[in-house]
Amino acid sequence: MIARRKKITILAVISVVIASFVGLQINEIIAEPTGTKNFTYAENVKIIVVFEFKDGSEVTEAQTFEQKRGFNIKNKPVFELVKIVGNTPLLYAITDETQQYRKTTFSRFPTELEFDVEILLANEGEILRSFAYKECSVVKYKVYTESDMEEGYVSTSMGFALVDEFTFQCDSIEPLIPSSEP
Repeated sequence: MIARRKKITILAVISVVIASFVGLQINEIIAEPTGTKNFTYAENVKIIVVFEFKDGSEVTEAQTFEQKRGFNIKNKPVFELVKIVGNTPLLYAITDETQQYRKTTFSRFPTELEFDVEILLANEGEILRSFAYKECSVVKYKVYTESDMEEGYVSTSMGFALVDEFTFQCDSIEPLIPSSEP
């Protein structure tokens, strides 16, 4: 299991690094060309998220990651991710299925709607810190427009981002210590 997790982690980091160099962006498939948006992080640390669903895996970057609770034994782990809209069809599908399920029943949550998430905090391929969350579900989801609050909608000098905000609750969290091997 550890070897599989390590392999998935390495593949996730490699795929994000390759995508960064190649410049694969959702704006490449939109008819009107736009400039590439790069987000600046202190020390160039990226938030890479690996989702393990029953139907497959997805790897994406998030813009923010916040642990809400879970580093004690009394509460289940809860964390929040904010990412740019797009590039996660399996996550959207499970979110929609979860919303439909919760809207129609109050019985025990089905395991087929649970998934695992690994958060990798990485700098140019080197994993600085990571967390493995098990048996997670989406407990809150919203889409909104993030702006810089300096310019209006007609300005081209400042930007707006359409973002997804997810809150997840999981059964467990395992902080993963990066390898000290060279």
